[in-house]
Amino acid sequence: FDEAVISMNEYQGYSNEITRFILVKLGEVWFKNEFTEDGFEQFQRQTKMFYGIQIRECKIRLISDCPNIDYVRRVASLFRIELLTFIVDSDGSLENAIELMSTVDDCKKNVEIVRDYATEQDLTLLPPLEQLSFTIRESYSTAREMQRFTTALLNLIAIHKVVVVSNVQLQSNDMKRILEVISSETLERMVKLSTKTHIVKSWMTNFRIYPDTLIGDVIGEFTVIRKFSDDFDDYVWLRYHNCWIRFQIASVRPNQLRHDILRNELLEKTVAIGNGEYRDWE
Repeated sequence: FDEAVISMNEYQGYSNEITRFILVKLGEVWFKNEFTEDGFEQFQRQTKMFYGIQIRECKIRLISDCPNIDYVRRVASLFRIELLTFIVDSDGSLENAIELMSTVDDCKKNVEIVRDYATEQDLTLLPPLEQLSFTIRESYSTAREMQRFTTALLNLIAIHKVVVVSNVQLQSNDMKRILEVISSETLERMVKLSTKTHIVKSWMTNFRIYPDTLIGDVIGEFTVIRKFSDDFDDYVWLRYHNCWIRFQIASVRPNQLRHDILRNELLEKTVAIGNGEYRDWE
């Protein structure tokens, strides 16, 4: 299978009794069982034909109050999983993910924190991952807070192979620090930062990268290696020492309606940074 999903769920009945159950999706088939030994045995019978099957990515959605984390491990152990992605939305589910990760050694691991923001404590608890994804909370607005976050982000880059961050509000000098760290890393590293167009443009302006910059231009420590445009955005690829950078910014086309321009400007755009050979990152 290309993907499987293991999801913890709970609902409260009319008598206020909470029932917890596990949903497992293999291909297009869903299996639902209670968090009991009988439920696990039933799942084993239901999926016997799939034992040992290889799954490219298994996504595990955890709840905070998981009654038996070993139950989840036993379900996952029935298959050969290449990549485990833990989707967490609370401190409790993150703790459960960390506990579960410590018992699974033979596959790569991702963590996606899907609540409104991730705390620094969340991020420091995690073991090395293939990919860590999270959102910065809105209150990171002062220079001191952003400086602290930049330092934390640099530490994360050193630990995790890929780091994906939304709602980024870094200054240009902080971006330069990230470029320097990734460029000097001996291990493969990539970072994807999502932010508003005006912030991306400010980074590019400070690096002296302008709309009329041409492929092959050398601007300080940057070399323009590629440019591309689609119906909504412009893309510029740069080389900085041993790393590449891909800027995505909202484009302004002739005869484009003003409300379309404003709407595109308000959408988050991305800056992707990686070391070694350039690779496309959708």
